[in-house]
Amino acid sequence: MSADGVSATLRALGFIALFQAAGATLFVAGFARSLTVTAQVAHRFGLHMAWIAAALVAAQFALEPVRMAGDWAGWRDDSLRSLAMHSRPALACAWKLIGLVLIFTGLLARHHHGMRIALPGVVITLLGFVLVGHTAAHPQRFWLVPLLLLHLAVLAFWFGALWPLWQISRREPAVVVAGIVARFSARALLLVPALFVAGAMMAALLLPDAAALQSPYGRLLLAKIGLFAVLMGLAALNRWRFGPRLAHGDAVAGRAFRTTLLLESLLIGAALGVTAVLTLLYSPEQ
Repeated sequence: MSADGVSATLRALGFIALFQAAGATLFVAGFARSLTVTAQVAHRFGLHMAWIAAALVAAQFALEPVRMAGDWAGWRDDSLRSLAMHSRPALACAWKLIGLVLIFTGLLARHHHGMRIALPGVVITLLGFVLVGHTAAHPQRFWLVPLLLLHLAVLAFWFGALWPLWQISRREPAVVVAGIVARFSARALLLVPALFVAGAMMAALLLPDAAALQSPYGRLLLAKIGLFAVLMGLAALNRWRFGPRLAHGDAVAGRAFRTTLLLESLLIGAALGVTAVLTLLYSPEQ
């Protein structure tokens, strides 16, 4: 596989683990006190995702000299390694790693005081994304940076909650499940549209014109929009059909609810994979 291919793969997997770690932290902060038997499951999930994400982020950055050289010989080039270590990607990597360490440390504490460490870790991790990429160097970055942070925060909130919700729906009493799902859905109803609005506004600012939608960047962007449309349909099923039936201990609704959660996870993972390729190999001007 080419260096770009390996780097894009590590980047995609790193995105998946990072947003699950950040989102699990947000879920623990908002819902763990209402759980009876699965609070520790959510903690462990966030812990595991944090250290996996840190390893993937570090591995992807280690390939920067190879990407600069265009082949694997760049691995042995001291000048390229030095250039990579003093670049903006190095700074972004450092912020993400610091944030992930704080998330891990806070979740490891396993009490509410740990959130005073883990939640700043989420913020620092997400700030690592605004230091590089198309938004960082764009003339409209004054608008793009807050839009990107909003987009990333809502994505983390949604993605990181899916596995804990899957576990909760299997292991918690029906009344607890129904209460958690209702509260999560109420918040998602307000936040998830902001994900789309922020993404659409960023696209409008980044793309030079409508014809750019025919470029590789534009086509990948349209693929993300298509994935989002399917995700909204699945989320609506859980919000309006399956979620309300969980309070009655409906086994069929429970299985359908968990199936949609798994599908949402797969689709968001695919969207993050598209984003990894989009931001690594293409630009809006191409």
